[in-house]
Amino acid sequence: MSKKQKQISLQSSFIWVAVWIILALLFNIFLWVYLAQSETSKIANQKALEFFTAYLIEQSLSMDNVFVFVMIFKYFSIPMKYQHRLLLFGVLGAHYENNTHCIWDMAR
Repeated sequence: MSKKQKQISLQSSFIWVAVWIILALLFNIFLWVYLAQSETSKIANQKALEFFTAYLIEQSLSMDNVFVFVMIFKYFSIPMKYQHRLLLFGVLGAHYENNTHCIWDMAR
């Protein structure tokens, strides 16, 4: 955890997950309504289903990542006070590596 943050409760985590899921579903409804008015209902149905499917896949992959993080932290007995910092460095490193590969591929 960072110095200014307290530990997040399980209930608070579930509430925030529910909030983000509801926001994604509301966006999906907005997308469907917008496309149904500006395009055909067939396109609206297809695009809304594509968004929903992609969202479910991303949520599944996110939960998979959380599971892997927990397993690594448990295996190496990482104290709670260092886990936030390690996650931050891991995310920043992953973004740097991903951007480097994208730039390298575009330069080809």
